[in-house]
Amino acid sequence: MVLRKLRVRKIRESCREAWRCHDGKGLILRLVAGVCFTALFFFTLLEDSWHPSYSNYLIRSLQGPIPYDDPELVAYIRHKLLIPPSAAPYNLLGKSNTALIKPEASERFYKNITKHLFGDMKGGIFIEAGALDGESMSNTLRLETHQGWSGLLVEADSVSFEKLLAKNRKSWSLNACLSPYPYPSQEMLSSHSHYTGPNVLTAGLKVRAMHSLLAYMKRSAVTGSWYKKVQCLPLTSVLTALNITHVDLWVLDVEGAEMDILRSFDFKKFIVDVIYMEWKARPEHRTVAKEVEDFGYRLIAREFEDLVLVRKGTVYDPGVSYIIPEVNVSLTAEQQETVKIFAEKGMAVQF
Repeated sequence: MVLRKLRVRKIRESCREAWRCHDGKGLILRLVAGVCFTALFFFTLLEDSWHPSYSNYLIRSLQGPIPYDDPELVAYIRHKLLIPPSAAPYNLLGKSNTALIKPEASERFYKNITKHLFGDMKGGIFIEAGALDGESMSNTLRLETHQGWSGLLVEADSVSFEKLLAKNRKSWSLNACLSPYPYPSQEMLSSHSHYTGPNVLTAGLKVRAMHSLLAYMKRSAVTGSWYKKVQCLPLTSVLTALNITHVDLWVLDVEGAEMDILRSFDFKKFIVDVIYMEWKARPEHRTVAKEVEDFGYRLIAREFEDLVLVRKGTVYDPGVSYIIPEVNVSLTAEQQETVKIFAEKGMAVQF
C-alpha cells in the first residue's frame, strides 16, 4: 500500500513538471500533462476500489466495546431480533401441560408475592428473562392474560423459544441471552445431552430451565453438557430498541449470571420497580442484599433461592428489609443448611 502511494505521488510530480514547461515543446507537453492528470484521476479511483469501505460501526468498535445505545446496534435489535406480540389467539396447553401437574415451590412463592404486590393492577410492563416456553413456570403469563400486562420475553434456548412463539403471547419476544456485560457478546450456552430421573415425565419443559452460560456453570457439570454459541445483548440495548424506560416487574432467572447482569444495568436511565431474582448460592444472600442496596433496592422477601427486590421509595417498598437469619459458623455445613430451611419457615432448631 505504501509503494502504491509513492507511485501515485511520483506520477503526480511528473505531470506537474510537464505542465510547467514553457519551451517550444510546451504545448505538446501540456497535452501530455492533461492526459497524465486524467489517467491519474482514474488511477486514484481504481486505487480506492482496491480497498473495501469500512463502516463507522467498525471504526467505533476499534475504540473498544460498542455502547449499548449505539444507533446501528439498536436498529439491528429492533428490526432483526425482536419479534412483535402475536395477534393470534393464545395457544396454551393449560391443564394438559405436564409442567403444571406439580408446581415448584418457587412458582407458589412468586404467585403469592405477585398477588400481594400488584393485586389487580392493569396494564403493567414486565420483563421475563429465562422465559422458557412462555407457559411452564411463567411468572408473567397470568399478568398478561388476566390483567392486560405486556412486555418482553427473553429466552436463549432455541428449542424453548420455538415453543414460546407457538403460545402466541401478547408480548415482545427475543431469542437471545441477557449479556453479563454492558455491551453485546457471544457466549456458550449449556444444553444437557439427555434428561433422566423419575421427575422427567411430570416436569415437562421445565427440564430445560437449568441451561446456563458456560462461564457460570459448576465445574462438575461442565463435562456432562453440550454447548452452543448464543448471542447475548445488554437489556439496556433491548429496552432502548423498544422505547421502554419504566418496567414494573423484572423476572431474572438465568442460572448464575443474574448479579453480573444487574451490575451492567443502567438503573439511573431505566426504572425497574420490582425484581424477582434467583440466586442459588444461599450463603451469599447477605452479600447480594447488601450489593443491591447500592443499586437502590431493598430485599423484602426470600424463600430458599428466590429473592424479591423492590426499588426504595416506591409503593412496593415497606420501608424495612428482610432480615436474613444468622447461622452459627461452628455448625457443620449440613446443620447450617437445616437452620436456614427452618428459619425461612419461621421455625427454630437446635443441635
